[in-house]
Amino acid sequence: MLFALAPQKRASQEKVVTFEERMTAANKAWAETRFGGCTEELKAALALVQANHREVILAAMPPAPAGWTVLTPKKTDEGGAAMAAMLGMGSGMLPVSLDYKNESGQRMSINVLINSPMIQMMTMAFSNPAYLEEGSELIEYKDDKGLLKTGKGKAELQVVLDSKHLLTCEARDQSAEWILAVMSQENIDKLKTAISR
Repeated sequence: MLFALAPQKRASQEKVVTFEERMTAANKAWAETRFGGCTEELKAALALVQANHREVILAAMPPAPAGWTVLTPKKTDEGGAAMAAMLGMGSGMLPVSLDYKNESGQRMSINVLINSPMIQMMTMAFSNPAYLEEGSELIEYKDDKGLLKTGKGKAELQVVLDSKHLLTCEARDQSAEWILAVMSQENIDKLKTAISR
């Protein structure tokens, strides 16, 4: 006995909405005093801008040191994205991270937080050595300052870029000299150029 089968329904590919289309829709919503709709379109447009900005920053990350490889970056940084959502669209915060791994399985992570809310805490440590934690050392770049922490088998370097962005490089079982070589002035300058684009 033959059964009448319903025709298959193929899911159509989701249409990609461009930045220009989002801004046109936002302007239309604004003109029609649909401010909620305008806000949603602007949020979607900002997400497109940040996705492209993130790719530019990832491309400017330091190359893998000898014996290390770059791991495939995650699509989003969940912790940073949650903080950005909490602070609201106007914060402009954007987390970008990249992980590295060597032949022994040791890992290094480099994280850049655009428009970080933690800058004030860092600048207090720069201006008053009393705020420095034990084992911390002040590091000076050409136009930026950072803190280097070593101990317990870990080295961590945090650098404030252009007085508003926070870079953190962390690696286990590596020396202070090694992590400073990774985050050289040249590599810092490349990241700053990418961030400002």
